[in-house]
Amino acid sequence: MDVIESLFDADGALSDNLINLASTDGDRSVEVVLAGGNDGVRPAPSDYEGTQSEETSSKSGLYAFEEIDDISIVAAPAPRLDMPEKHITCRRGR
Repeated sequence: MDVIESLFDADGALSDNLINLASTDGDRSVEVVLAGGNDGVRPAPSDYEGTQSEETSSKSGLYAFEEIDDISIVAAPAPRLDMPEKHITCRRGR
């Protein structure tokens, strides 16, 4: 909620513009400068591939998309230049 409140604080008219059908994209937009962030640890190829549990049938990563017919292409950020080259194996779930 702090994030939403800070967006409304940045532009007092934003709340009204969000529900005004005549407002423009610019009226419904707020520019916010982020500072003090941390990109965290870059994901490894195995993080993209994910895991799947046979006991609970829960899936993560690319495995989570196996049963979704509407997804045919997935884009992901490139790995670091200093990372050894690895390939992610794509598997068809059917």
